[in-house]
Amino acid sequence: MPNDTCTIATHWRPHFDELLAVTIKQIYDGEEEVDLILVKDGLKQFLMTESGMRALEHIEKEGVIFLGIGRGEMDDHGQEECAATLMAKRLGTEKAPELRRLLKFALRRDTKGGQPLDLDDIITALHDLYPENPNKVRGLVNLVINAEIQEAIFRECLTQTHPVPNLNESRANAVRMLREEVEKQSAEYGERKEKISGRILVYLQKKQGGQIQDFDLVDSASLLWRRKSNQVAEWIHEVVRAELTRQAEFHIHAKAEYEKNSREEIVRVGGADLKVVIVKSNHRLIAKYCFYREAGVVIKRNPETGHVQIARSKQRTQKPKYRGRGDLFTLRDVIVPLRRAEQIANGVKPSSDIALSGQDGPQGAECWYYDPRMDIILN
Repeated sequence: MPNDTCTIATHWRPHFDELLAVTIKQIYDGEEEVDLILVKDGLKQFLMTESGMRALEHIEKEGVIFLGIGRGEMDDHGQEECAATLMAKRLGTEKAPELRRLLKFALRRDTKGGQPLDLDDIITALHDLYPENPNKVRGLVNLVINAEIQEAIFRECLTQTHPVPNLNESRANAVRMLREEVEKQSAEYGERKEKISGRILVYLQKKQGGQIQDFDLVDSASLLWRRKSNQVAEWIHEVVRAELTRQAEFHIHAKAEYEKNSREEIVRVGGADLKVVIVKSNHRLIAKYCFYREAGVVIKRNPETGHVQIARSKQRTQKPKYRGRGDLFTLRDVIVPLRRAEQIANGVKPSSDIALSGQDGPQGAECWYYDPRMDIILN
């Protein structure tokens, strides 16, 4: 008999791998309902403290699963796993044929990054569109997850006798429906229409040539079309709306923030000139806009919370051709002197370079977190 409910806690604005993990738990562990608790930054920071860890241990004994946070069994940070693969292994479904494509995409996206307008990127845009309605986002994502599981059960069946779906037809229909929806919705932007719709229209033009990848926008829409989902039109409407809204935020509001609150500096690193942008802004797209303006490194400070994020463009921080291949530097090279300076400022004897270069800062530099997979520094 299925349980009445299961409680899962994960971070605010969950990514594809966390949403997939929740769905896997619900489907394969017989849960009638999953009570999903989304943790905002304040509580997450508490869970990182000694008191928070003790509280976490107590809560987990009560049956709450902490997914992707809390440094527990289901926290994928520091592992070559993602939340979805950890959940599948916990339930013994990691080799289920119908989950193969989903888990492969989730792991690759979480550990190596993804492509514009793939399903995880779409989720980000949906969170922006519905910042206080995560259930709406989860419902739209689950349409794709459930459609994939249903189709994969037939696709992976060794005694397949059903007609094979026409992939080319479904993809052509998906591109057509997406383009029509873009034209319809972008009309409201008037003279800015081409700028706002340009990214998605260029993307669709490329996809018309057949460059389809697992769970990109066209693959996801065509999957829903093949499964005869009566919600495919609604899904396309919401996704296009989210993307066009994001582009309007990017080209209008983020641009204004950049011009008002940023400072550009050119530094010489390893024989190459590098643009560093320092910006004070809480706009969610400001870092991306800085890279759009050809920044090699972005140092962003949120003036409301004081949080700092340091990120680099891998493309613009490559060695000059005459020096061979590879990076001029990584942010691991930056985190060591940064944490050392933090320890000195706090009156703590500096730790070894090995300790200073880890994911978590040692005593006196705990406020600086380094993610080696994404090569990003946060505090």
